[in-house]
Amino acid sequence: MPDPANTGEPARTDETDTDAPTGGDDSVADIDPGPAFDDPRDRPNLVLGGSGGDELKGYMGDDTLIGGTGDDRLIAGDGDDVLLGDGGADTLEGGWGDDLLIGGDGADLLQGGWGDDVLHGRDADAGFDYLNGGAGDDVLIGGAGDNLNGGGGADLFDIERDFDGTIDDLEPQDRIQLSYTGDTPPALSTQTCAEGVTLYADNERLAFFRGLTELDVGRIELHAG
Repeated sequence: MPDPANTGEPARTDETDTDAPTGGDDSVADIDPGPAFDDPRDRPNLVLGGSGGDELKGYMGDDTLIGGTGDDRLIAGDGDDVLLGDGGADTLEGGWGDDLLIGGDGADLLQGGWGDDVLHGRDADAGFDYLNGGAGDDVLIGGAGDNLNGGGGADLFDIERDFDGTIDDLEPQDRIQLSYTGDTPPALSTQTCAEGVTLYADNERLAFFRGLTELDVGRIELHAG
């Protein structure tokens, strides 16, 4: 993470063989020309990756980082940042603010930072994502086959009927929200084994809670639609 006290670092860093990150493996830190004598790191910036494996970094503003189609690494800064991995197997890392991390297509790693972050792993493809909320009261939105770990804080696990993934580190202060379609809510049941508790919806496997010895289905918040 960039050091906020380091004012000697240039506002634009491009370690690629071209000025525009369109095809290679690029490393770009907070691109924004900005007016003269104004540090663009303090303002919102839009940073775009290309088709290669890019490394994009935010700084002190509320930045938006979009990785592109390669296997990218996106690193939030001090503001309330938006990180979108897009295509590829991406790594998204939250910072000090309340960040929004969206994996996109591919098997992505989403790591929340110190703020109250939203980690979104639900997408149209079958990529198995890993979401770790980190510190703060985070929202983890899981897709099919994802692995969710809330970290510290009071976290919300948001899943759907096709989740069939794993939830680690469920704490008493955490919440579980299950969205379903139709007029009738699913009948929930559990089965315990040595490794944890499996949650079923209408006798179909819904989620595995690793490390739990029991799970009260009354904790599950059911939402239609």
